[in-house]
Amino acid sequence: MAEFWTKRINNGKYPVLNIDEDSTTDQKKIGQQVCKQYGFHYIDREERGMHNNVISASKFFGDKVKFIIWFQTDCWPLQDDFFPRFEQLVDSGKLNEFGVIGFNGIAQDVLRKRFPVLLEQFHKGENPLAVVARSPLEIGSNWQAGVTNKKIEFALDKDLFQKPFAVEITAYFATAVNVEKFKQLIDITHPFHFFHSWDDICCQFLNKNVYNVIFPDLYLEHRPDLKPKFKIPSRSVKL
Repeated sequence: MAEFWTKRINNGKYPVLNIDEDSTTDQKKIGQQVCKQYGFHYIDREERGMHNNVISASKFFGDKVKFIIWFQTDCWPLQDDFFPRFEQLVDSGKLNEFGVIGFNGIAQDVLRKRFPVLLEQFHKGENPLAVVARSPLEIGSNWQAGVTNKKIEFALDKDLFQKPFAVEITAYFATAVNVEKFKQLIDITHPFHFFHSWDDICCQFLNKNVYNVIFPDLYLEHRPDLKPKFKIPSRSVKL
């Protein structure tokens, strides 16, 4: 699935790092081969967990790195200019005071019947609001079990949510983190359940009066339904 992911990432000049967390020997070899083939970087983890991975990535890329974008291998940008647009935001200095940056994820698993509709709207040049947050009281928080699609439909045609807005916790499948703020303010929590790592990081930022922000005009496609094709359970945390 790592190779499947690489074919959908138009990273251009932007470096990609794969941090392997204790894969089997055979899987490590496959990961190394894929990274070599596509010009990506590969390292074995220093310590387990998302918090430690942020530190490892920042050390690998050096002090000049301001933001790190993390992706699951079942998630990729829908826009060819996703990375240049994000770089422009970083260079503008407008993100300096924020902790975690989230995006607009058109996610098959949580949207189900809404997924093809939202994807079609996106390709028509419209701006649907899909999954952006993980907190049950926020717009776009449909990841939570039992939450109805009304949470999403409420904002589909509302101009209010076409601009960046703050959330408590960003959706976990792809997110960016302010490296300097992370080093200053985040306590490394481990061992920590994979799916709740970003919950912890976002809440730590909020506890120290640093907001987390969604940019709804930066789109992702999230496809955990494709995992079984690669013999990975669709609800698996394997990356």
